[in-house]
Amino acid sequence: MQSQGNLNKNIRHTGISQQYIDQSIKMGIEILNDFMTADIPLLKKHPEFSMLWYTELLKVLRNENLLKEFQKRL
Repeated sequence: MQSQGNLNKNIRHTGISQQYIDQSIKMGIEILNDFMTADIPLLKKHPEFSMLWYTELLKVLRNENLLKEFQKRL
């Protein structure tokens, strides 16, 4: 189980670019737990969604040791 601190980490403090932060916020993703619990099929329909954005967020989850947990939830 991952620490609550990682899940509550604001995406602004993950090292991603401002562009990805802006896209995330427009999609309702402000903390890592928002991404962890997002409805991915619904998120993919959002106009701000792109595979580049998704890949970048997966890298963040990997860096925060949350990727395996995220994959289990899919």
